[in-house]
Amino acid sequence: MLSKRISALLLLSAICLSSVYIVMRGGFFQRRPAEEGVTLSQAADDFVGNNFPFGEQLKQLATRFRLLSGQWEQNGVYITDGHLLDNIQEKDPTIGDENIHAITSFVETNKVPSYLMLIPTSAAIHQEEKPMYAPLTNQRRYIEDVYRSMTGRVSTVDVYQTLLNHREEGIYYKTQSNLTGLGGYYVYSVLARRLGFEVNPLDWYEIQYSPGTYYGDLYQRAPYKKVAPDLVSFFHFSKYRREYRVVHIYPNEVKTYYTLYPSHLLSGGQPFDSFLGGISPIVKITSTAPYDQRLLLFGDRTAASFLPFLCNRYREITVVNLSGTTPQMIADLDIRQYDQIVFTYSVDTFMNDPSITNVLDAK
Repeated sequence: MLSKRISALLLLSAICLSSVYIVMRGGFFQRRPAEEGVTLSQAADDFVGNNFPFGEQLKQLATRFRLLSGQWEQNGVYITDGHLLDNIQEKDPTIGDENIHAITSFVETNKVPSYLMLIPTSAAIHQEEKPMYAPLTNQRRYIEDVYRSMTGRVSTVDVYQTLLNHREEGIYYKTQSNLTGLGGYYVYSVLARRLGFEVNPLDWYEIQYSPGTYYGDLYQRAPYKKVAPDLVSFFHFSKYRREYRVVHIYPNEVKTYYTLYPSHLLSGGQPFDSFLGGISPIVKITSTAPYDQRLLLFGDRTAASFLPFLCNRYREITVVNLSGTTPQMIADLDIRQYDQIVFTYSVDTFMNDPSITNVLDAK
């Protein structure tokens, strides 16, 4: 009898704490967040996770209660049984317009054959899974409008239909806002043809998986246990022997790896850090592939999904993450040594990240 009473009290306490948590997260009312850019929901997530015993379990329980009340969006993430979908929204229309201007000006100044590739997020390709009547940015129309504005100035690469055609093949991670290795292969297959070379068949690669499952950034915002964890995949070129050198350039430091997937970084709990050694302002990838061309690629973290395929076709690829570089670092690049330039971003980054303009226009 005593044990039953204790169990009942524990359950009641969990329900009460969860109810308080839901209210804190804005389930019944909203308040202005204390810090700009941090929502009340996100602040409550951090507070509960850091200060309550079983904080993670409370977050999951609160998510279940919200779903029962019909709230299928949490912290900007749509919750479905198959995927967590990032509900991206255009925060300021001028950012995308300025990014278009910055890229076209850069291309016209440097006179190197250039390409723009915008990659839709999982929410666009899996939009049939979103809750009924839930608002969603029309990413296909956005991509078409951007490409139309660049006609005659920058070549464009349309991967939307290809990703849509393969949407049932696990091309996006379920809990992480990025493409899987297979999704990256399909993006590479479209880009390769546009750049003018043949696509390596998929059976030229061996697939390795991370040693355990993984819950990504979307799960941290919407912890819903019915969505299965992700298994991170790594595609290794196996048709011919290749050696790689991956150099990360920071303002005050240089790191070098001799593999596309530094396996020791898997132990840190962030398997995506193992892709090319993680994110840094500038990464130079050289290989023993029998080609002479050099590629300059401006992009965000989505590029890590297809670069392991692309680097087998170039002597050198320089990858620039504009959100981490300075105008001087860009000025120090010798643009004339490159045969082609690719700008590649997720739709979310392109429409909302001003760093593209801030760095390129400052050059």
